[in-house]
Amino acid sequence: LTSGIDRTNDPFSPTRGYRANASAEHASAFTLSDFRYNRATLDGAGFVQIRKRGAIGVHGRIGWVSPLGSTSQAVGVASNLDDGILHPRKRFYAGGSHSVRGFGENQLGPRVLTIPLVSLQSHDSLNLACTSGTDVTQCNPNLATLKDRDFDPRPLGGNFVAEGSVEARFPLWRDLMGAGFVDAGIVRQKTNPTLPRQRAAITPGIGVRYHSPVGPIRADIGLNPGSVESLPVVTENIVNGQKTLVTLQ
Repeated sequence: LTSGIDRTNDPFSPTRGYRANASAEHASAFTLSDFRYNRATLDGAGFVQIRKRGAIGVHGRIGWVSPLGSTSQAVGVASNLDDGILHPRKRFYAGGSHSVRGFGENQLGPRVLTIPLVSLQSHDSLNLACTSGTDVTQCNPNLATLKDRDFDPRPLGGNFVAEGSVEARFPLWRDLMGAGFVDAGIVRQKTNPTLPRQRAAITPGIGVRYHSPVGPIRADIGLNPGSVESLPVVTENIVNGQKTLVTLQ
């Protein structure tokens, strides 16, 4: 079920009005679904014109999803997760150009670092448990020879998301507009308690808007004032031809 309303004066750069939409989803054996869950979202924005061309806008988004325990049996996967299995596309993510702009796309929230096993083994060559594959969880991901580019940050998504932003737009020169904004958000997951649970942040920033003949052009710079983040490292192990994901100790 979805519903929406739009009372803004412009689809791309509104200066007056408001818009909102809400949705609710249910998936179960009754709907012939393998992945089973309940999900709800609410998204809204409002705009107030300042003088002739300026405007202040506020935006908020909140979402919640809960998996149903029968998913494990439906998809034929054994799970020791108390809250069941949740499809990645139905989880919530934050960060990016249309979200909290101090973060990369989907990078605000619980995350892990992934790295190929061969990369770990080549750098940790003196660790017999790692190189032989008898216990790859003993591989050391903190070696100085490993670089940031060797790891890939992967968002886990969450069961709950809340976002909010305030933006002020003002004229600079002719069709060129300036903007200042503050974004905030939090993503929390409880599907897997052994992995990071939540991440929240507030990111200020500035930007420019240009009304070109072919449509509006927007460029923003968001500042992420967050501190250093410690993340678990996950790699892939192969035992008897079966691939599994393991978290390094």
